[in-house]
Amino acid sequence: MTMTIGEFVNFLDNHAVHYEVDHRVMVNIYVFEKRSFEKKEKHPRKNKDLYVPYLRVSHFDGPYWYVRDNGWCHWAKPEEVLTQILKMNK
Repeated sequence: MTMTIGEFVNFLDNHAVHYEVDHRVMVNIYVFEKRSFEKKEKHPRKNKDLYVPYLRVSHFDGPYWYVRDNGWCHWAKPEEVLTQILKMNK
């Protein structure tokens, strides 16, 4: 399965996933875990030390994407990344 950046962003929007797009050097999309992100967004002062789990996804041009999963870096198929994102945002 191949997926473009636009299709990936549409997937995130359709599933109400919190994400940020970074275009500084290359396109990186940061996907945040729902529960922690919303806690920190709702009460930033109270939860200032709360860690928000995330995925950084990049290199969308091949059959594998480069993923940084809370510091652990690896190459993954798009299907695996999408499954992991859905698990993070239940």
